[in-house]
Amino acid sequence: MRTVPRPSDIPARTFLYVLALPALLLASGCDDDDDDDGGSFTVRTAAHAADADAKHVVGSGWVVYMADEGSSGGPSEPSPDLNDDGDVTDDVAVAAKLGGGAGTPLAAAEAAAIAGGQVYLAVDEAADGHDWDGAVADNLVLLHWSQAAGALTFVDGLDPDGLLGEPLTVMEDRRVYYASSATPAGDETALRYVDKADPTTPVVVMNQVGGGALAPVVLGESEGLVFLGLDENAAATDYNGDADSTDTTVLGLLDGTDEVATVLVVPLALADIDAPFDARRNEAQSEWLLGVLVNELAQGGQNLNDPTLFTNPLMPDSCAGTPDADSDDDVLFFARYEDLLLAVPATNAGLAGRNRVVVVEDFVATLTDELDVDCDMNEDGDSLDTLPRWVEAVEPVAPPRDPSQLQAAFDVPGGSHGLSSIDDNFVMVVSEAGDDADINSDGDQLDTLVGFLDPSDGFATTWVFSHPDENPGTGIPNENFVGASWMAKEDSNSRLGLAFQESVPGVTLNVDFLCDLLTKDADATDSLPVWADFEGGLPILDFDGQGYAILEADPGIVISNGWVFYRVSESADNFDYNNDSDENDVILFRNPQTTCSTHAMATASTLPGDNPVVETDGVTGCVFMTSEFQAGIDMNEDGDTNDLIPRWFTF
Repeated sequence: MRTVPRPSDIPARTFLYVLALPALLLASGCDDDDDDDGGSFTVRTAAHAADADAKHVVGSGWVVYMADEGSSGGPSEPSPDLNDDGDVTDDVAVAAKLGGGAGTPLAAAEAAAIAGGQVYLAVDEAADGHDWDGAVADNLVLLHWSQAAGALTFVDGLDPDGLLGEPLTVMEDRRVYYASSATPAGDETALRYVDKADPTTPVVVMNQVGGGALAPVVLGESEGLVFLGLDENAAATDYNGDADSTDTTVLGLLDGTDEVATVLVVPLALADIDAPFDARRNEAQSEWLLGVLVNELAQGGQNLNDPTLFTNPLMPDSCAGTPDADSDDDVLFFARYEDLLLAVPATNAGLAGRNRVVVVEDFVATLTDELDVDCDMNEDGDSLDTLPRWVEAVEPVAPPRDPSQLQAAFDVPGGSHGLSSIDDNFVMVVSEAGDDADINSDGDQLDTLVGFLDPSDGFATTWVFSHPDENPGTGIPNENFVGASWMAKEDSNSRLGLAFQESVPGVTLNVDFLCDLLTKDADATDSLPVWADFEGGLPILDFDGQGYAILEADPGIVISNGWVFYRVSESADNFDYNNDSDENDVILFRNPQTTCSTHAMATASTLPGDNPVVETDGVTGCVFMTSEFQAGIDMNEDGDTNDLIPRWFTF
């Protein structure tokens, strides 16, 4: 009988391929020793299964995973009642140390957070079967647990509407913000936080003096600035000054780095709680530059991108005769948040936008759909494209509008929608077909090419798609053009995750760092993991990466704590990494950010939607999911191999 190794025992294998792109050359010599020695990177396995859409969290050396009671049983093991409520239908939060030890089932939870070693859960009492707040057991409550306390403690009631946003938002690994069910009075808000120094005592977040009571929902945070949504309907209050009280998401802001900060209401209505936003913090000036998309209908039915409202032209000259005349767009606004106040009122940039807002230093960008502005902005003969548009955050606004600067973005997976940034440069994936151009001169218009633009270069700047050799004298051909099938929403440690397409440069072998050069496959159909950057301050986009074929549209690249994690496709890479006699699985790989030392860690999984391969706090470790079916192992020993199993490791 064949012995199948558990995925945590997968040997580290480094397969080096003929190098075709010189920007992938970083170091000579590769370490293929397995460093999974029982400490860092030792993979540990949960005793329970989890749902595909379960949200697990890591922090302070702990992991909280959501055990699915129903899936955790099988032919040889009955489903466990982990929260002792008499049924086996719950997702129960289980806390475990990243470094090892048995997990502790806590309660049926909607969400979890970890801050400073303290665990917090959003719990529906009706699902959990427990009356935690001493009232009727049908409320949504916030519970606390820590190893020191050893038991769950009721902290506060939660506003059910808070689950629509980010129910538990961690700041600085010490405070957790949430929307309380308490009715605010005076200048209070329903926003509260608990701090690791006093983990069970809620602290009320205040509104501005004289601003009255508020009940905000946390939309998310960007570089420490917390974005809030205010529902006028619930409060019967006109927050944005448009003479109605029907808007569902009026913008609020909170300095999440200051425990005594107060909420600032910004009179701008967003389309809904999923509207995009971004912020860039300037710590030296104690301020943020932020950008949001304001909904014209919610903002009083105004035509916010009417060109007659602006001193400078907004559109290419060819569009001058077709000004926007409707009031159903989302329009880019920017503002500077400084010391509890907007330094100046928010400014209308006049650019219709969708899906994305990206802020770099003194510039704000969005993606404009030509149909929204009734204009063929890139002058390719149609009005069917979506293009990055940007503006410097000064008045009067003057967005670049030369058609040579306006190129069609390709909506790649990864959350970027084709627009991201690195080191104050915008990065895009252009669609040759959408742009009606053969940008890399290969005889077709089929490629999706990576380009960058430094907006500080002024109106003369254009997107750069040709990437010259940064390492002359290597004898390796120039990179020239790079294609991508996936791009991360945000950079991390000044690196941006990309799925590099072999097919674009016409390479017939996978690529790798400058290690020992060995051939592998002879096709040009794979996508490979890349973590791009601008090295040495040069205006050259450098594509460091490894020659393993990843899951093309969902590699889930995560860059954290000096490591890069990604999903490798056995079938595309032509290798059985988990030794289960097939090449049909997805494998979690890791590689140092700056050297060649690749390790196949464990069988991973393919999850619905675009998901990171690991969830991490960036400091202590990661959690991920393994498919029992792909691994061929009954990890939770319930008599089947149908489950998804949470697993984790330390850095």
